[in-house]
This record gives sequence, structure tokens and C-alpha cells, in this order.
Amino acid sequence: MLYEMRDFQGCSRCCATCQWWEGERIADAAHGRVETPRHAGMGFCRSPASWWIGRAKQGESRCCFWEQWELVRGARYGPRHCGLVMLGPDMRDSGYPIPPRLR
Repeated sequence: MLYEMRDFQGCSRCCATCQWWEGERIADAAHGRVETPRHAGMGFCRSPASWWIGRAKQGESRCCFWEQWELVRGARYGPRHCGLVMLGPDMRDSGYPIPPRLR
């Protein structure tokens, strides 16, 4: 049986894209996205700094303890928090600092 999926940008600050959320989801690091099945709306927060720890939260929920999910960020490079633009190899001459692996 196929389930409808909800699609989130990997840097949107919602529980579905957070390192600490334990809901049902699929990472798409190549496209920087996270998908969650529509039927699986809740997951438990495991953030050690959050007052939400151990409580169920919906994938669309937000809090100030968000950290980008490692599987979306990948093992490559980039900030844990999504306040900066991620630069790819095609942007070497953009004037922005380039991560050492891409130089």
C-alpha cells in the first residue's frame, strides 16, 4: 500500500527536519529534503537541551532547539543550523567563503 508523503525542505526549522525528532521520516540528502508519511504525524523529541524531551510533537512543530538532521545535512560540510546559504562547487567565484573540501 502506498502512502501519501509530506515533503519538507531540509533546512526548514520544523521537527521533521530536526536531529532530535524521532518520528517516521525519510532523508533525501541529494535534494536537501525530508519526507514523512501522512499517517505518521507524531514523533518524540530527544533534544537534551529542550523542555520538549520525551514528549510527542508533530512533524510541522517548531522550537528554538532545532538542529538540522545529520542525514539531510550529510557527512559533507555545512552548518548545523540553517542560517547560511550552502554553497556548491559551481559557486566557487561567488565571493562567499568556500569549505576547505571544495577548494
